[in-house]
Amino acid sequence: MFVKWPRPGQVKTRLARSVGPGAAVEFYQACVEDMTDRLRQCGDCRILAWAPDSPAAARYFSAVAGEDFDLWLQPQEDLGGRLERFFEDHACHADDRVVVIGSDSPTLPVRYLEAAWDALKRADCVIGPAVDGGYYLVGLRKPVPELFEDIDWDSSTVLAQTIQRVRQVGVKLALLDPWYDVDTLEDVELLSGHLAALDAAGETLISPRLRQSLLQLHEQTDGFQHPETE
Repeated sequence: MFVKWPRPGQVKTRLARSVGPGAAVEFYQACVEDMTDRLRQCGDCRILAWAPDSPAAARYFSAVAGEDFDLWLQPQEDLGGRLERFFEDHACHADDRVVVIGSDSPTLPVRYLEAAWDALKRADCVIGPAVDGGYYLVGLRKPVPELFEDIDWDSSTVLAQTIQRVRQVGVKLALLDPWYDVDTLEDVELLSGHLAALDAAGETLISPRLRQSLLQLHEQTDGFQHPETE
């Protein structure tokens, strides 16, 4: 999972425009820590790919990872360069199936990761499309650097550009169902409603920090539906 050290001005900058940098950082930190806890038993090897390189960030992510995650420091490159390097370092054996997610999709079900690993038994590449035009997951059996080169990472056409590269390179692709990232206050409102719906359906997502953060955001904004805290 790719993560950033929760610091003002460095994470959730679009959300910060609506709720302030402090609240945005607290929300992102809740996402990272709850997602990490949910993934502690997922897969054979779990890695937190962290940034930036600083002693304080290293201490923070070492504490978050505990004994369940290895740590990998992201290089100082754009997202494409960081993804390329990660797969070069970790998808280097014939039987490897390496899946990367970000930390922007706090409700992503574990079964989507399991589906991605299963898909890589038959495909060279698996992608989970995000509803904002990017992707929330990418997995490979071997490095394919062309997928990450010269992509406009700040655009809503990341997925379309990547699929074009898939076709050009000729790798076999598998697609997962779409999911959503949480980057803006409108996304937070969607997230809050989704958690409440899961609760009502008896499918409660264990996310204590996230729920507390949502409650605090609800109190400092005009208000939106929020799930019960745990």
